[in-house]
Amino acid sequence: MSANQLILLFLSLGLLGSLCFSLQIKLEMRRHELRYQHDVAEVRFQLNEQRSKWIQTVHKIEEPALALELPAAPPRSALRDKQSSLWVGATKSKAVEMARRGESSARISAALSLPKPQVEFLMKLEAAAKA
Repeated sequence: MSANQLILLFLSLGLLGSLCFSLQIKLEMRRHELRYQHDVAEVRFQLNEQRSKWIQTVHKIEEPALALELPAAPPRSALRDKQSSLWVGATKSKAVEMARRGESSARISAALSLPKPQVEFLMKLEAAAKA
């Protein structure tokens, strides 16, 4: 074997070795990625489980307290009358009117510069007042 052939043989072995090494690294990275995704899914499941337990516990604690603190409901005729509305401010009245027309809470929130949770609360109160 000549010196040039020997050099080419070592270079080709080096290239094959680096190719095998890069493939091995890729496979290992893929295994770690799958393990990570599995771990994340497991943690999400555990968090959702803990959240549901917490919500159930809070509801069990609050139910007796809510039963004692609820004021008497006003007569239905007072709820239907526009003058004796539950909503004091003009902005809140506008939010209720938009909700009655079927607007979404996000759209009402953006149009009237009200926080979205407050708009959703107003929508729930309005629905309860109609019942």
